[in-house]
This record gives sequence, C-alpha cells and structure tokens, in this order.
Amino acid sequence: MQGFGRALVTRDRKHRKLKELGFDSMNQYHSSLALGFAVFALVAAFGGVLTALVAGTLARRSGRPGSTVRVPRKLAIAVSILSIPLALAIIAGEWVVLSGVWVHAQTPGPDYHGMTTARVAMTATTLSDGRVLIAGGYVSGDDLASAEIYNPKTAKFTETGSMGKARDRATATLLTDGRVLIVGGTDGSDYLRSAELYDPVAGTFSSTGSTAEGRYRGTATLLADGRVLLAGGEVDNTVELASAEIYDPKTGTFATTGSMADGRENADAALLADGRVLIAGGYAGHATYLRSAEIYDPKAGRFSPTGSMSVERSALTLTTLVDGRVLVAGGDHIGGSQSSAELYDPATGRFATTGSMLRDRTEQTATRLSDGRILVAGGFGSETSDPDGDAGNLATAELYDPASGTFTATGSMSSQRQSHGAALLSDGRVLIVGGRDSNHTALLTADVYDPKTGLFATTG
Repeated sequence: MQGFGRALVTRDRKHRKLKELGFDSMNQYHSSLALGFAVFALVAAFGGVLTALVAGTLARRSGRPGSTVRVPRKLAIAVSILSIPLALAIIAGEWVVLSGVWVHAQTPGPDYHGMTTARVAMTATTLSDGRVLIAGGYVSGDDLASAEIYNPKTAKFTETGSMGKARDRATATLLTDGRVLIVGGTDGSDYLRSAELYDPVAGTFSSTGSTAEGRYRGTATLLADGRVLLAGGEVDNTVELASAEIYDPKTGTFATTGSMADGRENADAALLADGRVLIAGGYAGHATYLRSAEIYDPKAGRFSPTGSMSVERSALTLTTLVDGRVLVAGGDHIGGSQSSAELYDPATGRFATTGSMLRDRTEQTATRLSDGRILVAGGFGSETSDPDGDAGNLATAELYDPASGTFTATGSMSSQRQSHGAALLSDGRVLIVGGRDSNHTALLTADVYDPKTGLFATTG
C-alpha cells in the first residue's frame, strides 16, 4: 500500500505544502548558518528564563530569617522583572536574524551551480534559438511566478520576465512561431484556467485565452497543424477530468473538443507520426490507477479507445521513438512505483512488453537523444527493486536502446531528483534542472548529460 499512501500525499497540493520542511530550499551552507542561529536562540532564551527564576528565588528568600542571601530585595525584584523582557528580546532578535537567513536560503550560496531560484514541479522548454525557458514551480510551500533562461553557450542561468500568475505543474508547449504556451497548474489555492504566452525576443509573458476548466497535472501536445491539445488533469482536488480543449495560436483562444472515455490526471501523451495523439495511464480518483489508453484524431476531433497497457500506471512517461513506436516507462500504482516498460505500436494499436528498467521509477523524466536512445533520469523509487530495501528519490539514470529493447545504467546526477525538469539541447546534450531530493529539499542545482561520455556535469 505504499504507492497508494504516497499518491494520496503527493496528489493533494495542501498536503504537499504541509509536507515540505522549512529547510527545503536551503543549500548546505545556509542550513548550517540557520541551525547555528537556532541553537544560539534556544540557549539565549533558556539563559533568560533561568536568570528570571534565580532572581525570583532571591527575591523571595531575601530578608527571611536565617537566610544567608544578602541581595537587596528591591534589586532582586528588579532583576526578576527585567530578565523576562530581556529573554523575549533575545528570542525576537534571533528570530529576525534566523528569518533573514531563511529567506536568503532561497538564493544561491557561495560556490553553487544551478538556477537563480530553487524550483520543484516547474516547466523546462527548449526555445527555437537553443536556450531553455524554466518557468514557475514552487519552493517552501509558495508557488512561483518567476522564470529564468539557461544559455548553453555560457552555461549560465539568468532571470527573465515573470508570469502574470504563480503556478506549478502547469504545461508548457513550444509553438511553431517560437513562443511558449503556459497553461493551467495551481497557484496553491486555485486550479488555474488562465494561460500565458512567453515571447523569447521580448523576454516577457502576456495573457492569452482561458481554458473552460482549471487543469492541474493535465497533458499538452503540439499538433501537426500548430494547434495545442490540452487533455485531462484534476480540478477541485477531487475531480479527474475527461474533457479536452484545443488552443489556436492564430486566434489566441481555447475551444472544447471531444472528451476522453476516462477522466485522468498524471497521464502522459505522445504525438504519433500520423498526427494523432496517444494518451495513456493516469489516476482516476478513488484509488483507481489506469491501464487504459486512448487515441485523439485531430481531423475528427474525438478520442477513440486503443489497446491497454499490461499494468496500471500513473506519473509515467511516454516517448515517441524514431521508428514511430512509443516507449512507456515506469509510473506509480497502488503497489508502488514500477520498473516495467512497454512499447505501443500505432500500426496495431497494441502494447507489448519490452526490457525493464534497472530501478522502479515514477515522476522520472524521459528524453529522446539525437541517436534515438532514451535517457530516463531520477524520479521516486520504492523499495521493491532496491537490493538495500531503501525507498526515496533517485540520482541514477538509465538508457533505453530501441534496437536491443534493453535498459543499461549510465552516469548519475549530482542530486536525487523528483518533479524535476529535462530539456534536450541543440548540441545533443540534456539539461536537468531543479526538483527535490529525498529530504524534500527543493534544488537549485542543474546538470547536463553528455551522451558521448555517459556522464552528468553540474552547470550554471
């Protein structure tokens, strides 16, 4: 039941933010400073209270017959009274200093490599000019409107214009004209219907049409004609959506289209070679994980059923291979995360098993490399396939070879990562950003994977 229990926690945005600890955005440098100030504050407060107690005792005993105490009674009373506000003042002062360190911990410390802001559940989108847009996410329980740009030529992150609305777990789609469409997500209190467009030339966001329903953990797929299909997601924290909408960049508006047979969040989608869209898996609510899959036909504007996967999967990855088949990997179900993988063949409409990953994973990233292999990185792993019996977020990565149908180990990232972002760079390397580790620490760090060496290196 571990997978079900973990899903209930991570699905609910309120539980998610309660679950994050205050040190989640701190690097080791700032954590040490904050811990030092906290210890000093406690010691100072204890000293103040102890002084008050001693002074009070002196005041009571001073002047009594047989007492050896020779402290003037008025002085003892004065010390007793003054020590209380003194202790409170020390606590308040240390709290101000500690709060300053706390806030400063969300910014990079010395000798850091990575983004300008720690982020979890952000979007990462490679722009037409080769740079990467990283937008939104959350840190310390607060959703972010800020965005930044990674430049592979300089290996640096720089701030860019902010979104009009803070949001995490939104979708981001590169349009044919080079702009980026950001849709939905949550701002921590509401499921968002709003959408925004990022202009890489101006470095600014602007609002565009709104969806008919708020969509959290939905899918977004660029169609062959330049429109965008938005499907599924969650709304009101209890309802998984079967509805779908189409965004038209020419008009800047959304229009409803045919609905899926199943409401699903945390599904994934892949564009097929013939222009149709495969949507598979997801979570349907009430502890129901889905094996089913559906095909969207843009010409007909409707979904139709197709073959089902061998097992239920939520928070899985779908990646279109060079030969047109789709690799389905990992995901979560009621028994926990899983290592199995499958291949969907659009010609037959069926799934067939392929080699399993070396480690069970959910909420991993999967990126098709220039040579056709698939890089699978990070995610959460339960103890089911770990020889040490440990569960937690993963730093490991694997490569899937479509020719052999097998996964092999490759280099590991600098940090464990779940709910991170990945983007293929124009030179064939892969940028991995942010996410959180097993301690729920929101990460500033970023790595670049080089397929030629099979290694990750920190960047930023």
